[in-house]
Amino acid sequence: MTIARVETIEESKAISRLAVQVFGPVSWLIVPGKPKWAYHAKDENGELLGGLILKKLGEGVGVVEWIFVAKAGRGQGLGPKLLDVGVQALE
Repeated sequence: MTIARVETIEESKAISRLAVQVFGPVSWLIVPGKPKWAYHAKDENGELLGGLILKKLGEGVGVVEWIFVAKAGRGQGLGPKLLDVGVQALE
């Protein structure tokens, strides 16, 4: 499993689609369509398993806005790993 920063528009859209799958169809109203600061987790086959969306609030200030794991990625400790990446990114 790899966790990496979202770098392309395609990755950004894919992470948003996964968030909508995890949270349900109405969540597209609150999940950003193109997150500017996000990370994704993929398995060894490149399947998207989870994501983390951060939001910058000001100079040197930000928050973890969304963290989510697909059913296929649950039970592997992926949530805490994504959270650790987010905290490190915020620091």
